[in-house]
Amino acid sequence: MPPEEDVVNCFLFIMRILIFAFVFLLLGLLASPAHAANRGDLVQGPDSQSVYYLGYDGKRYVFPVEFVFKTWYPNFGAVKPISKEELATYAIGGNVRIRPGTYLVKIATDPKVYAVEPGGILRWVTTETIAKKLYGDSWATLVRDLPDVFFINYTIGNPITEAKYPEGTLFRYSGDANIYLVDQDGKKRAVDAAGFSTNGFDARFILHAPSDLFLLSGILLGGPENFWAYMDEQRRLVALRPIKAPVPTTGEDVAKDPSVIATSLLSLGNRENISLVLDNAGRVTEVFLGNKNARDQAKEGGFFVEDLVSGQSQLLEGTAKADGKKIFVDSESARMGLRFAGVLEDLGNRIKISANFKNLNEGERSLRVSFRLPVKLEEGYWWKDIATRELIAPNTDYVNTVPFEDLLSVSVSSFPLASVDFSGNGISMAQNPKSVRMMRLAYRDEAGLVGEYDLGLSPHTARVAPGEANFEMILFSHPAKYGYRGSLDQFYKFYPESFANRVKLEDAGIFSFSSDKGEIADFGMNYYKADTNNIASLETIAADPGLDVMVYNNPLEYWRSDAVGNNFFGRNFKYTIVSEGLARTLLFRDYEVAFMDPLFNLPRNMLTATVRNSALWMTDNASDNWFKNSLPTVRYQDPIDSFILYVVNPDLDLPRMNFGNLVWGLRVDPALKSSTIRGLLQGYCGLGSSERGDPFNYRRDDFAVSDHPLSFDPKVMKPASILGMSYVKYVKKVSEEVAKTGQYVFCESPESRVDWWYAPYVDGFYVPKKTELSSSAMRPGSEGNYLEHLRLLRTNAKGKPVIVQESNSTDTARGGIDYREYIRKSVLYGVFPGLSSLTKDKSAFPYLDYHADMKVYMPIVKSLYSAGWQSMTYASANHANILMERFGSSQGGNLLFTIYNNSATPVDFKLSLPKTDLALGETIVMDNLVTNSKISSTFNADIFIANMSLGAGELAVLRVTSSPRAP
Repeated sequence: MPPEEDVVNCFLFIMRILIFAFVFLLLGLLASPAHAANRGDLVQGPDSQSVYYLGYDGKRYVFPVEFVFKTWYPNFGAVKPISKEELATYAIGGNVRIRPGTYLVKIATDPKVYAVEPGGILRWVTTETIAKKLYGDSWATLVRDLPDVFFINYTIGNPITEAKYPEGTLFRYSGDANIYLVDQDGKKRAVDAAGFSTNGFDARFILHAPSDLFLLSGILLGGPENFWAYMDEQRRLVALRPIKAPVPTTGEDVAKDPSVIATSLLSLGNRENISLVLDNAGRVTEVFLGNKNARDQAKEGGFFVEDLVSGQSQLLEGTAKADGKKIFVDSESARMGLRFAGVLEDLGNRIKISANFKNLNEGERSLRVSFRLPVKLEEGYWWKDIATRELIAPNTDYVNTVPFEDLLSVSVSSFPLASVDFSGNGISMAQNPKSVRMMRLAYRDEAGLVGEYDLGLSPHTARVAPGEANFEMILFSHPAKYGYRGSLDQFYKFYPESFANRVKLEDAGIFSFSSDKGEIADFGMNYYKADTNNIASLETIAADPGLDVMVYNNPLEYWRSDAVGNNFFGRNFKYTIVSEGLARTLLFRDYEVAFMDPLFNLPRNMLTATVRNSALWMTDNASDNWFKNSLPTVRYQDPIDSFILYVVNPDLDLPRMNFGNLVWGLRVDPALKSSTIRGLLQGYCGLGSSERGDPFNYRRDDFAVSDHPLSFDPKVMKPASILGMSYVKYVKKVSEEVAKTGQYVFCESPESRVDWWYAPYVDGFYVPKKTELSSSAMRPGSEGNYLEHLRLLRTNAKGKPVIVQESNSTDTARGGIDYREYIRKSVLYGVFPGLSSLTKDKSAFPYLDYHADMKVYMPIVKSLYSAGWQSMTYASANHANILMERFGSSQGGNLLFTIYNNSATPVDFKLSLPKTDLALGETIVMDNLVTNSKISSTFNADIFIANMSLGAGELAVLRVTSSPRAP
């Protein structure tokens, strides 16, 4: 073969190889999977018609219909095809909702047209007039039909009843080149070109606003940072458009840019409540409340620890991993000698934060551990309790300490809860009421919102294991509108088992004393405010057949007049509200008295099981001296001021009221209609409580009529003798019936009997010294000394009264304060035993007389035990007892023990404490916090020995303090 031919053949051979190689390469490329997906991408499987958004939580979210997709993306050009195997690795997280501020929506089965706000909130556009003004004459072209099956992805919000754009709306004014966005505060924020592009806004949805639409101006919506503050939802388990910001390549901005760090961030929580973003070291990088990013970039967030002896402290950084709705943060610090494991768990309406600490060294450790939320509160308020709101000032710390003593004392701070509100948002930190621990809830200017615990790590303690300790708290948002009450309402709902006795009524309303009819109209009720000096006006109002609500404000004389009695009180109004304080309250007939404490007076909530044909009345702290003097001057943000609410039921014929400012009654299930129960209760409280026979047949000179309404039906009050049984049998019978039904009773104590017996588990206040109950003395804070010396009684299981609290002050308002605070504490711990009464018993101090009974049955001891303290087992070669908590500096030797005798007989206990092992000093003091059982102590070398006797079922809580050990 000629050389030329060899060359040609060789060339052709090589070309054939290259062609085949190219064809195989091309076929391989065509057959291979498209692209590996990244978070924030749009993806589609080979056999799927659905398009998904791949969220930053690692889940895929489906666009249910095409028009929903088109509210986020102009076309399908950005969709990446992926293999079905890769698609299957992403769990379905839910449906993508329509973008706020785009289309209006409706469903086929509902004629209402809704605007969409962030979070899938639907707001009904109530009239066509409003629709035209906001969306133009062609507003109907913006309406899209949403399939019924996807309607459950949305929540119905407040209707749009006036021409104001909903949140998320883009608009511009005629003649104004600016584009505005309506933010969560209802302000308009100008959007520049960078902000418009970054947020992926669509010019198709810019509305032309009416010229008379006035909105306050917010800050410019310009770049990625502002975008985050407004609508960064893709990292909060809600699939929305991802950020497409330019990526910095150098400098500090790289660490801040969302497109750079997004893949290393972990999200927890939800948009409707609160959500956190953590980096992969466990540090809190963002805090979202609704659409607002409340993070203060100058603060560090996450778990902190401080050694109280060495003074070392640090932010605990480690490895953060997400698993479902939990984020685990693990860390080990050789410098601190600690191993740490933290968990943040999304519980839907709150985030649970817990941590465990293990000592890597030998001996005792005393730590201050905390979780910090790095928020900045500008013009915000700190709520320490329901009556204390403070405007947060720069460089100022606000602290709510929840020590163990609060279980034993009546303190407004006894709620393990603190809250702040700012810019229409509220954040709360709280402690589980079933696991009460000494802790501090604080807002510190340099740290943010802080939940802080003092923990002891000891080889002798075993809350978790020797040398370990832990804590648990919750974090949640609440409506700032209601301040601390809104926070407390949420808190109750989280732990219904702790507040099972606080039955709420959802279909009734509580109203302020404002004459604004719109306030009542929200509840669909008619409203009147009576002219307090015109009986004729009352008669006219009473004749209105459509009257549902009466706000009644008049002197007692009008109530008692025949004209009003015949023309007004003959009516059964659906709701009746009477203000001017309890001293001017007339209780209507045929109702059962129930109680609502001042703490829980949120709208639509009452403490009773049933209301039928009921009258509601309350005290207003502006008109009742008792509450006026015992409350701070702060005015709450909700329309309701502190009051006590009474709800009465027509099924029981019961007496109505005792003294003017304080009441007594029966807490009985309205369903109880047994004549035996009714007869017993009617006679029981009326037995011998007055030297003149009928306990409510007081002479007119004892009480001024205007201050002490005594309109009782004499048929209700029957002496016990009518029941045909002796006093002893009668008390026994009542006790049996009350124990059987689980109901509580309280009555007025007699004037002359020292050994008066109540029903079991009854609370009552009494004034031990004889006091003339004049008209002025009925109103604490005026003349008289009626409440100077006040005692709180609680009866034991046998009905014997014992003192659990005493107030002896020349401050005449002090008794009212103690009364109210006692109620709060009792309600918090779910042990509120019934109602309370002011009595005139002039007996001597009963504590010593009834000490044996008190030791066995003292309810406050039981309430402490049932409050859910988490015990720690303390064990050594010589003893085995329960150590509840160790706190403070190890060198201080502070301990808290509890000893519980669960046997049916008295038991002698010996508690042995090795001083060296427990770092106790030479001087040791042991206090019994809940009983006065005698404690004898001795020293045996290095052992402190305490001896005491506990009755059957008795619980002792011992606080041990000592001087610091010598070095």
